[in-house]
Amino acid sequence: SAPGFAVVVNGDLYLVDAGNGVGRQLVRAGLDIDRLRVVAVTHHHSDHVADVGTVLLLAWGTGLTTPVRVVGPKPLRKMVDSYLDFAEVDIQTRVDDEGRPPPHTLIDVQELAGEGVVYEDENVRITTCVVDHPPMLAHAYRIDAHDRSYVFSGDTTPNDDLIAMAQGADILVHEVMHLPSIDALVEAAGAPEGLRSHLVNSHTTT
Repeated sequence: SAPGFAVVVNGDLYLVDAGNGVGRQLVRAGLDIDRLRVVAVTHHHSDHVADVGTVLLLAWGTGLTTPVRVVGPKPLRKMVDSYLDFAEVDIQTRVDDEGRPPPHTLIDVQELAGEGVVYEDENVRITTCVVDHPPMLAHAYRIDAHDRSYVFSGDTTPNDDLIAMAQGADILVHEVMHLPSIDALVEAAGAPEGLRSHLVNSHTTT
């Protein structure tokens, strides 16, 4: 499965990224997906966003009745709207047959314009900062709960704003790249040299 990190506070679910397979992994982990409160997207590479729509649809189909905040860089709203359009037949059928509220009434998309607090409820406070993952705009997130705090880097080169945001956190989940493995990876993928350059210049080494 691709990246996806769940923080559970008082039974409520706060998700950072939802790459391919994350919807299934949430269910396999025994998490109450209908208690989803936030999906925070770090950036728009497919391995971080492929299951965003799937997670939202699964949560709704499982019995979600409370609002979900979806936060991340542009074009997040277009992505979510496109997924709901794609699932229109399923959605309308479930609204008619099962009496579910239309999902667009529960999904609140917030496109990030900068840094600071992006969400707060009785369980958590979520802040963000911009990190370096060219050529995309990318964000890291900090989730402060009552008893501990978590920071998720997303994909980034070493970044001073992220270092500052992570000060005092209990848990830092930070991506790393093993440089000796890159050549074999690029060769196996039959990828152009540009991929190697991107990997080296857009990530943090071990």
